[in-house]
This record gives sequence, C-alpha cells and structure tokens, in this order.
Amino acid sequence: ITTLMLRHLPSRIRCDTLQLELEKMGFGKAYNFVYVPLDKHSRRRSAKGYAFVNFVHPEAATRFAEKFKDYRFPDTTSE
Repeated sequence: ITTLMLRHLPSRIRCDTLQLELEKMGFGKAYNFVYVPLDKHSRRRSAKGYAFVNFVHPEAATRFAEKFKDYRFPDTTSE
C-alpha cells in the first residue's frame, strides 16, 4: 500500500501546508502526490478535513502512518 488517506485534518490546511509538514517530518522526497480537497460551497473554500498522500515506496507509507498517528498540526485549528 502506498496511498494513505489522512483524516481529521484542520479545516484551514492547504496542500502547500501539508507538503511543508511532510518535509518537516522527514518525508520530503518520499511522496509523489498530495491531494487536499476543498469545500467549494464554504465562504473560505476550507479543506474538507481529509487528504490523500501517495508515497513512492510502501515502507515510507508505513513509517509515515506510525509517525502521523498522534500528530498535531502547529498553528492550525479545526473550525
């Protein structure tokens, strides 16, 4: 498995923010695709609270899943 769905993300998260967090966690070159869907019907076009990340190797996806399990995004709050 190389594609993971990340759930319970802050509504203010954007694709570039998620990519920065991936880099900070040591996964900068371990993924090749990030998708953060936005709610087109909200005033702020906020994120829907989930994202998909595709990792290049299954081992990277496994390592990320372990690291991300209790992860909290800094300076973001869910609305």
